[in-house]
Amino acid sequence: MKKVLIIAYYFPPMGGSGVQRPFQLAKYLREFGWEPVVVTQSGGAYSSYDETLQRELESLAIPVYRISPTGWTPQRLSVFAGRSRSRSRTGSEDVPQIRPGAIRSKLLSWVTRWFFIPDNKTSWIPAAVQKTSEILKEHSIDLIFATAPPFSSFLASRTISQQYHIPQVMDFRDSWVDNQYHRPPTRWHKNQIRRMEQQAVASASALVAINPHTAAGIRSRMPESSSLRLEVLPNGFDPDHFGQDKFGPDNLASDNLASDNLAPDNFDPPPSGKNRNNSAQKRWTLIHAGQWFSSSPHQRQKEIRLFLRALDRMIAQYPETASLTEMIFIGHPEPLITTWLNKRSGTSNAINITQIGYRPHADTLGLMREADALLLTLSSSNEFRGVTPGKMFEYFGTRKPIYALVPQGQSSSYLSDYGGAVLEHSFTDSAIAHSLAEFLRKGHTGTLPPVNLPFVGLFDRRKQAQQLANLFDAVVSNS
Repeated sequence: MKKVLIIAYYFPPMGGSGVQRPFQLAKYLREFGWEPVVVTQSGGAYSSYDETLQRELESLAIPVYRISPTGWTPQRLSVFAGRSRSRSRTGSEDVPQIRPGAIRSKLLSWVTRWFFIPDNKTSWIPAAVQKTSEILKEHSIDLIFATAPPFSSFLASRTISQQYHIPQVMDFRDSWVDNQYHRPPTRWHKNQIRRMEQQAVASASALVAINPHTAAGIRSRMPESSSLRLEVLPNGFDPDHFGQDKFGPDNLASDNLASDNLAPDNFDPPPSGKNRNNSAQKRWTLIHAGQWFSSSPHQRQKEIRLFLRALDRMIAQYPETASLTEMIFIGHPEPLITTWLNKRSGTSNAINITQIGYRPHADTLGLMREADALLLTLSSSNEFRGVTPGKMFEYFGTRKPIYALVPQGQSSSYLSDYGGAVLEHSFTDSAIAHSLAEFLRKGHTGTLPPVNLPFVGLFDRRKQAQQLANLFDAVVSNS
């Protein structure tokens, strides 16, 4: 079996959206003739810690080499770290976590944009190169697969590829030059990033991009004469996680009910969410997972306030619909929502809204499967028109109805093809209140549009791993 060295900064036990793609692809590559060997960071402290992913990783027995940065990084300063300790769900250990907070995050972003090119993870490049020399004594590596961000992973991959003459495939999970989260502060910074991208791309044997928009941007910056292979491989969902929670915690939360026991390749719609209430009339459950709007702190706060105003308007105009709706927000609690809930406490005809905090991946998927529908939000900023959030594809895996407040762009294109989504492009409180109420009304009456099940099957991680393995085979055969 051929071996691929996967360079992935984000990997279990770290949780979050950036972990799922490299981990799940690594999980299935063996089925298609490629043994993964992973190089990742050593952690020590995590923005989120997911013991369920770590348990699954250990069960797969994938060789994982963890390294620590060799130089200085801003996260090591206490002013940026904002560290805290929290006990794992099993209670077996205290896990240090990095929660910088809004002000520290903004300061860290400013320092990074001005003084770290391409990002503040550059200190792990020499450590990754050094660790590879040790790995090559144990494993005969046929190919390197580097996934970014952070884009310093591409610099490490380029150095390793050139030093050891191993072909490499680079995976763009986001745009580099036009990244929506990291805007270069000056033209000089942008030119430096553009030059780094050109050098990295020139050293690759093939490229992978997260969606057609990102691929088009990369292609536009390549020489017209370039014949470098560039494939689109979107995010997806792990079929194993949409059957039983094989690797979930032993004792899930009381409202995380049993799974739907769906076979991985069975795309029949699951039964509707179970009644979590003892009331005579069932509340219809709408779940939002992850970060709200995923934009800059200033823009995100503006859009959260807009959504909350829309909820106020909907409650006033459609009280019957609101009173029969339950909304659950999964993820680190949003202070603006907490404040809004406190103000509405005790009012009549209020939506039953709960923030349940961050949950391990297995818990989150279980709750999503048991919901009646899912809520997706994406920033209205122009930079996000080409963004396709990873959670959207796991939403697809549930085959549940989706209410999507998104701008017209790459995500709305996927959601339209999904079929079972109601899209709202107008970022006004009146438009949101009306379309969300109509979505909930149709949900209660069972008249929402059906899901395009063959389209859902396109995002099965096992199938995507096969596509990636085929690309690896082609690269190695042409080397």
